[in-house]
Amino acid sequence: MDEVFDPYWDWLKIPPDRRPPTHYDLLGLPAFEADQSLIRQASIDRMAVVRRYQMGERALDALRLQAEISRALDRLSDVENKRCYDAQLRSDATRHESQSHSTLVDQSDIQIIGGADERSHAQSTANVPSKTSTRTSLPARFRNLTSRLRAGGPGLLEQS
Repeated sequence: MDEVFDPYWDWLKIPPDRRPPTHYDLLGLPAFEADQSLIRQASIDRMAVVRRYQMGERALDALRLQAEISRALDRLSDVENKRCYDAQLRSDATRHESQSHSTLVDQSDIQIIGGADERSHAQSTANVPSKTSTRTSLPARFRNLTSRLRAGGPGLLEQS
């Protein structure tokens, strides 16, 4: 059986929990990297990795990923665009952090005292989804990614 293909992981080693990847992820850089020479060099290095696949069976995937890397370089190379993008990332991170702290309760965090009646009551009153139930399974995410890449749809990172 053919394994599910994920160009972000297979070629760039961007882990599945970093989806959609930021421009910094695409370039293999720490968030908010300021050194323009490092940004340029990282884009050259990443393009070289992906370019190896543009003539094979994954040519379409390679071209789409090259376009995303190019958009990342364009956005991070322009001082004003980079400033706006960094502000957006900080805002998104703050919003995501506050949402995850206020809305997610792990079932293992619920202390259960007593017998089965209290246990079932504690579980039924915890109407907040568990962390694992709010995530798409990894294989489903990969199928979705591959389908979108093959369908010729818009890039996975449209924040340019």
